[in-house]
Amino acid sequence: MPGSPTSVPAAPEVGLNSDGKAAYYPPSPPDSKAHHYHFEVFALGKTLAPGTPDRDAVLAALGSGVLAKGELVATFTKP
Repeated sequence: MPGSPTSVPAAPEVGLNSDGKAAYYPPSPPDSKAHHYHFEVFALGKTLAPGTPDRDAVLAALGSGVLAKGELVATFTKP
């Protein structure tokens, strides 16, 4: 594994969601159709400036500092 191990912050930074809030909302589709939810994670080789940026600002700040990334796409349908 490249590089040396680093510590993980006890409280990682949280960016803004699509409602402009630094919070997680569980799946809540507006109708009975299946909806897709995308979860992205990034392993960084640098520390980003603190704050609560939106998704576009985070992606712009990542630049070449991304060591690895992953995405989970889940579907949810109201019962």
